Amino acid sequence: METERREDRARRHRLRLILLLVPIGVFTIMSNVGGYGGPAIVAHHPLLEIWLNPTNRYLALAANRVDPFWFYLVAFVRLTITDPLFYLLGLWYGDRAFTWVKARSVGSARFIGTIERWFAKARYPIVFLAPNWIVCMLAGATEMPVVPFAVLNVAGTIARLVAIKLLAHVFNGPLASVNRFVDRYQWWLVGLSLAIGAWQFSRRRARRQRVEQETTDTEPENSLRAVQELSRIPPVQRVAHGSRVTDAVSRVEDTYRQERDRLWRSLVAFTGDPEVASDSLAEAFAQLLGRGDEVREPASWVWTAAFRIASGELRKRRRAPPSTPAAPYVMPDPVDHLVQALASLPRGQRLAVVLHDYADRPTDEVAWVLGVTKATVHVHLSRGRKRLRRLLKDETDE
Repeated sequence: METERREDRARRHRLRLILLLVPIGVFTIMSNVGGYGGPAIVAHHPLLEIWLNPTNRYLALAANRVDPFWFYLVAFVRLTITDPLFYLLGLWYGDRAFTWVKARSVGSARFIGTIERWFAKARYPIVFLAPNWIVCMLAGATEMPVVPFAVLNVAGTIARLVAIKLLAHVFNGPLASVNRFVDRYQWWLVGLSLAIGAWQFSRRRARRQRVEQETTDTEPENSLRAVQELSRIPPVQRVAHGSRVTDAVSRVEDTYRQERDRLWRSLVAFTGDPEVASDSLAEAFAQLLGRGDEVREPASWVWTAAFRIASGELRKRRRAPPSTPAAPYVMPDPVDHLVQALASLPRGQRLAVVLHDYADRPTDEVAWVLGVTKATVHVHLSRGRKRLRRLLKDETDE
C-alpha cells in the first residue's frame, strides 16, 4: 500500500512538472526565434515580434509601428503569461530549480546570485521594478504572498510598457532612423545575431564542461588509510618529523575531541546512515590532517568538508545499482522519527536545518557548504522548518 502511494505521488509529481515545463519551453523557443530573427520580423510584422520576444529593444522599435491598443494588449499578455508558471516553479521546486538553472547557465550564475541578494533585502520593490522570470521564481521560492506578488507584477509590467511607449514618442525621430537602418540591413543583422548566438552557445558549453571537469577533478580522495597509518606513529616519533607536523597533528586531535560527537550526530541526521556519517567524518579529518597549517580555522573547515563528502557519497549511492541491504541501525525514539522526517526534506533544506538549527553553524558557513547565497540559506531554513514541523506533527497525531 505504501509503495502504491509513493508511485501515485511520483506520477502526480511528474505530471505537475510537465505541465509547468512544457509551456515554459514553448515560450523559450518562441523567444529565441524572435531574438535571432528579430531584425527581419520587426521590419515586417512588429506585433508578431512583440509576441515572440518582448525585450525592451524590440518593444521600443515596434512602439510607433503598431496601434497603441494592440501594443499594450499583446505586450502585457506576453510579458505576464509565464510569470505564474515561474512563481509555481520556485514555490514547488525552489532549491532544485535554481541549482539546475545555475548548472545550465554558468555565465549567469553570478547575475542570479546578485538578484538573490537584492531580493532578500527588498523583494517587494524588486518585483515591481523587474518582474522577470528569475524574480518570479524567487518570489515563489520565498513563499511571497500571491496577492502582493500579482499586484506588484501587473503594476510593474504596466509601468514598464507606459515608460517605453512615452520614450518612443519622445525619441520618435532617432527611433525612425534606427528602424530604417534595420529595414535596410535586416538579413545582415539576422546573420550577425545567429553568429553571436552560436558563439555564446559554444562558449557557455565549453565553460560548463570546464566547471564539470574541475568538479570531477576535485572529488575528495580517500586518504583514510594514510591517516590511520599516521595515527599509529607514537608521539615521540612524530616529533622527529618536525615541529610543523607535530603542531598539525595536535590541532587535528584537539579539533577531533571537540567536534567529533556533535559532527557525527549532525551527519547522521543529514544522511540517515551512520555508516556514511562515520566514513565522512573520518575522511574529513584525514583531509584536514593532510593540509597541515594551510587551514586557519580547522573546526569550520572540517564541518564544511564532512558535509560535502557526505553529499557526494549520497549522490554516488543513488547512482549505484541496488544491493543487499545490511542490517539496519536502529535508533531510539523520538530520534528515529526526527531522522526519518529530515530524510524526506530536499537536500538543501535538510542540510540547512541540520547545520544551522542542530549544529549551530553560522549562516555564512552553511552558505559555503551548499554553494549558495545567505539569502538562499534563509529560504531553505524557512521552508525546511515549516515542512519538518508539519511532518513531525503528522507523526504525533498518528
